[in-house]
Amino acid sequence: MTNSTQRSQYLLSQEHITDKEIDELYDFASELKLQLDGFREYDKKYRSLETVNTEESEKERATILNACTLIIEKLTTILADMQNRNVAISELLIKAKGALEEKLDIEKK
Repeated sequence: MTNSTQRSQYLLSQEHITDKEIDELYDFASELKLQLDGFREYDKKYRSLETVNTEESEKERATILNACTLIIEKLTTILADMQNRNVAISELLIKAKGALEEKLDIEKK
């Protein structure tokens, strides 16, 4: 599930962000898109059945609603995981920015 990128890291004193952490953000976004695309397909199918009133169409709509509920649950989990990763990376990026600014200030003197 990890994208292959050139190895690099943002140095932050003893802390660093590796490509692995950053690639996780891309992985979350890819999974979100996959789930949303699936939801879109179910939505189209559901809408196409709205004017059909057979026992079979009602069962199919119920099945679609169940599938959509599972997708919504997955989306919620993915977004929560993504937010947690974003917070951690943001904190490290802020520290990296501070370290770089401090280094630039020292070099100016």
